[in-house]
Amino acid sequence: MKKGTLITLGVIGVLVIGLVIWAIGLSNTYNKKFVTGKAFQQNCEVVFDNTWKKIQQQANVTNEYKEGFRQIYVEMMNARYSDEGAGQQTLMKWIQESNPTFDASLYKTLMNTIEGSRNEFTMEQKKLIDIDRELKSMKATFPNSLIIGGRPDLEIKLVTSAKTEQAFSTGKDDDTKIFPEKKPKE
Repeated sequence: MKKGTLITLGVIGVLVIGLVIWAIGLSNTYNKKFVTGKAFQQNCEVVFDNTWKKIQQQANVTNEYKEGFRQIYVEMMNARYSDEGAGQQTLMKWIQESNPTFDASLYKTLMNTIEGSRNEFTMEQKKLIDIDRELKSMKATFPNSLIIGGRPDLEIKLVTSAKTEQAFSTGKDDDTKIFPEKKPKE
């Protein structure tokens, strides 16, 4: 064979080997990101489950504290004032005595847990969305699309609310009241 033919075959061989190595690397990168995306989907489920368990359990403790406090307070007041006559003497005694106070710190703790857990869940969903974006970008760009364009998309499930879905489907969110109006008692 001629020297020029050998050089040409060598260059083509190096290019083919380079393309094969690139295709394998691209395929491996895609597979790693895909598996990472699946793991993040599972992580979102775990974070969501943990969020609601923490909130429910703290709410149960808060409710038990409220009911326990109410029961103790009512019993204490009944025992303290049941034998005495009504009037100013009882009122003055109540003002002068030390009465138990309701500790609202459990409610603050509950609110902090709700806010922190919801923020954590939101961040995990954002990470999942970003991985999905990376995979779709890899598949959509040339020449990557020649190698990995036919691979399946990562199927992600985002947890939102009916209110959010309605706002995005209509393009409007006019509900600005945080607390619903209370109907007057008749």
